[in-house]
Amino acid sequence: MTVDGPPAGRQQLEKAVASILVALGEDPQREGLQDTPKRVAEMYGELLGCTGLDPGVEIDAVFETDSPDPVVLKADERACETLFRQILAALRQLSDRVEGSEP
Repeated sequence: MTVDGPPAGRQQLEKAVASILVALGEDPQREGLQDTPKRVAEMYGELLGCTGLDPGVEIDAVFETDSPDPVVLKADERACETLFRQILAALRQLSDRVEGSEP
């Protein structure tokens, strides 16, 4: 998936991620990290890509109800669970790395 939006915004995000890696004492050009800024920019594009959409246009499941309770549209649980597991795994790895690094 690609990041929607202006290319300048994507480049700015990639530079910011590279700066974060440097601040953590990493070399963004080392093997294994070279594509990280691009991957992070793509991740943000996927996570935030729908922020500019109009729900009135995007949601076609409109119906009337007499219930006073809110109605929740259920997303694809498998996709959400997979994304959640990936985020948790990445946070665990980052946490282990930060805890094991020297000041």
